[in-house]
Amino acid sequence: MHTILLVEPNADSRNQIKSWLVTEGYIVHDTGQGSKALEIANNIPIDLIITAIFLEDLDGLLLIPAIQKDHRGMPIIAISERKSVGRIDLLYMARTPGAKKTLSHYNKSTLVRRVASLLRDAA
Repeated sequence: MHTILLVEPNADSRNQIKSWLVTEGYIVHDTGQGSKALEIANNIPIDLIITAIFLEDLDGLLLIPAIQKDHRGMPIIAISERKSVGRIDLLYMARTPGAKKTLSHYNKSTLVRRVASLLRDAA
């Protein structure tokens, strides 16, 4: 049984993604705040993290390297409803600090497939 940390500020999106993952048999801890995600990651064994890039208190682009600092090699998927802001490619930037996969305009099958792939590769 794998444990996933889901970090998504939008409660509706967070609940939807959590239900997809729970249906697939994963244990999911969730939060809408980056600082809370760091706390959870440091206190509960986590196998994979899914984080939004835009967070209220600690941006996902800062959260990813902070997690990688203490949990080297942690599989992380960065998600965003927007691929870019102006000329800045957010998903490319998320990969730079350590996200293994980046997704925009994701759906259940795409996300679940990526989660399974990363967990399989990490084993």
